[in-house]
Amino acid sequence: MALNAVVVGFAALLLVSVLGGSNCGIDAWRVWILSGWKCAAWLISAFGLGVIAKEKIFGREPDARALALAFGIGIQLLVDQWLGTLGLLSGLIATAVLIPGWLMSLRFMGIQNKIEAHENSGAYWWWPALPAIATLLVAASVSPGILWSTEFGGYDALEYHLQAPKEWMAVGGIRPLEFLAYAGMPNIVEGGFLHLMSLASDARDGAVACQLLHGSMLLVAAFVVADTAHILAREFGMNQHVARISALCGMLATPWLIVVGSLAYSESGIVLAFASILNVFVRKAISLPWTGFMFGALMAVLIGSKASSIILVVPAVLAWIALRVDRRFLNWKTLAWSALAMMIGLAPWLARNWYYAGAPFFPLATNLMGAGWWSGEQGMRWNAAHASDATLMQRALALWNQLVVYGVGENPNAGEPWKWFWGPLPWIGVVGIAVLFLRSATKYVAIALVNCCALIVLGWIFATHLQSRFLIPLAVPLSLAFGLATASMFASSDGVNTTTTSVDARKTFPLLLLLAAWACLPAWNLTTDTPGSLYFIGQNGYFQGDDDWRDLRSNDAEVRTAAAKNATVELLINHWRPEWRVLSVGWSTPFWIQPNASLTWSSVWDTNAIECCDGMTVMETIAALSKDYDALIIDVPMLERWKRSGWLSPKINLDLLKELSKTLPHLAELRGGKILLGLRGNTVLNLPAVE
Repeated sequence: MALNAVVVGFAALLLVSVLGGSNCGIDAWRVWILSGWKCAAWLISAFGLGVIAKEKIFGREPDARALALAFGIGIQLLVDQWLGTLGLLSGLIATAVLIPGWLMSLRFMGIQNKIEAHENSGAYWWWPALPAIATLLVAASVSPGILWSTEFGGYDALEYHLQAPKEWMAVGGIRPLEFLAYAGMPNIVEGGFLHLMSLASDARDGAVACQLLHGSMLLVAAFVVADTAHILAREFGMNQHVARISALCGMLATPWLIVVGSLAYSESGIVLAFASILNVFVRKAISLPWTGFMFGALMAVLIGSKASSIILVVPAVLAWIALRVDRRFLNWKTLAWSALAMMIGLAPWLARNWYYAGAPFFPLATNLMGAGWWSGEQGMRWNAAHASDATLMQRALALWNQLVVYGVGENPNAGEPWKWFWGPLPWIGVVGIAVLFLRSATKYVAIALVNCCALIVLGWIFATHLQSRFLIPLAVPLSLAFGLATASMFASSDGVNTTTTSVDARKTFPLLLLLAAWACLPAWNLTTDTPGSLYFIGQNGYFQGDDDWRDLRSNDAEVRTAAAKNATVELLINHWRPEWRVLSVGWSTPFWIQPNASLTWSSVWDTNAIECCDGMTVMETIAALSKDYDALIIDVPMLERWKRSGWLSPKINLDLLKELSKTLPHLAELRGGKILLGLRGNTVLNLPAVE
């Protein structure tokens, strides 16, 4: 495994050096050392925990390392949830909790050293997927705020997935926040992000480590899918090597997975848990109670990664289990262990929401289980924004556009993301399922895969706001179908010995080259989607305003003037006027702001301080705001977008904001169309002294 990591590292270094130059390569090495150690320490500990769980369930099978790591990631995430909720995930505890896993990993390494050399033959079978793996590593090393265009520079990460752990680190534990609705979500993956941030003194220093962790979770999920294809191919008399490498490339060569995997999102948690559950139920367990417990833990990770998985993925999981489950599993003791593990995994979320907000599912199901500190109008606005009022035909057309032809031809929704990020997977996945239907031996697997895909699609059509990214769990069954269908074309003639030695390597080599070419697609997307993004590898300081602050104090007058005209909020608050008390209306991505800044902000769903001025005159509003704030930031483009989308609070009066902009002194025009207004007569923004 260490040698594999070295190979990936050199491939990623080669990729970034070719695309961005030697300086980018040096920056990448620096990031992997300074940020990568946090991710590696967490993953090594998780692997040790997962090995114990895997041995309890399946014994010491040598071919289940990916599943063991998946188990460990799930266990570690649940441990982080409990520690974070109890306020214990900080300082020395954040390191100490990793030690048991490290010891278990060392034990496993000692056992592996005794394995005979021939058992490690074919260790680099995954080489066709190397371009995609290297792209994932490189993209995850770019400081958040620039990649990808479909994600508007990682907007969701900067507002929620990274910002929530940063806020939790400041308040001392995981809890819902009145200015950030998403902090009330289950946040299983974000708890892991908090753990990594807690290994540093400043939460912002853990940003890239969080991206590397999320990317690693996707990578493990892909190998678990490949392992599932390998097991089923052996069962059906197909070529196992072709099955696993095809399934692996189906996952990693699909750009959407690299896009979300390289950002600090939570989708990798869904994919990892989904893939692991499918894998569990193609193996023969030696302990059903332990199987039940791990199944419950994985279900908690699945639901806790994104609550919409209850509708999108859980039915697909049950459909797979219905056709693959060992009937011995269906006994009260095993099911009780499953329920217990799932309850343990989700209890921190429900308990902290109930304690802080008075509503266990906040901000979900506000019309049924309580709205917490929200008003009824906020709950209705949230529910309307996370559903669709389209007709059935419009939903079907949206499925065609957002999955089958996504990024091909003219964008039917101008201004919305439109990139070929699904690649050929939807087409070849469906064809793969059809091929499996043609063989009697694989027909029941084809039925299971069809059921999985159909239930995910139905959940997406009827219970989401019809965005392409929410279909990402489909990559698991589609990649599995592609792997098995491809392997069926290289089946062994005797149907017994189906190892790679039974098939002439010359017959499979063209396929491997084709898969390797497909795996280059994410690298092409990386270079064309956001040109120049590689120059931001490890450039946290740039996003924090450090470079602009240097330019603002330059002895070159033109440089100083350019920096002042193109100032960012980060430059203003972190360096230029850190003593100011600032209210932001519309701008809600403050991750790069220093943790102790006097900034008041809110997400689109939460109550902004400006709302207390609803119904006031302009002068009354100025008098009220000037008591608590020195300056006001208005993000005009974002407020207009919220207004068009129906997300803007009715208490945020755009006409009032326009009058304020006419009355108050304009201190600066900030980057992105934001304006900075002074609320006090002595609030001025002079250029700093030259250094």
